Amino acid sequence: MHRGVYFDAWFPRQHCYHPSLPPRRLKMVDDLVDYRATVLVWASMGGGSLSLPYLEQEAFGPVDARSRFYGFVNDSEFVAACHERGIKVLGIVFEAQGWEFPVELDGDETTVLAINELRGVGKRDWMGLREFSSNRYPSLWKPVEHYFPAGLVNSDG
Repeated sequence: MHRGVYFDAWFPRQHCYHPSLPPRRLKMVDDLVDYRATVLVWASMGGGSLSLPYLEQEAFGPVDARSRFYGFVNDSEFVAACHERGIKVLGIVFEAQGWEFPVELDGDETTVLAINELRGVGKRDWMGLREFSSNRYPSLWKPVEHYFPAGLVNSDG
């Protein structure tokens, strides 16, 4: 018998967030143990809706020293900590999503200054699946071929 917990990322006593926010903390694993959880649903790796580069960043990206002070970890570290405590972690990757957001970039398009909620700084443009699939921002994202070396195909293969 498993005890499942639906957990789309939280800070205790705060509202629920999309699984890409907030970053995970080791304290969350302690809380799950207290809840006697054995299965964690929609818990990590962002659901894939913010593009594969962001999903990869959430899963394996660096965590700065100040955040480590408070127990923050990236998603792969969070999943490993759950597994060490006997908790299976399940994520959801959406099959298709046509996201596109306004963005503000620095002059050479190497830094995102704002996305979605603009601040009136930098060069305004758009960022989304169209730009990802056409390798529009080579200084920001790995090419789509990095994720799909044989090309992107449909569900029939």
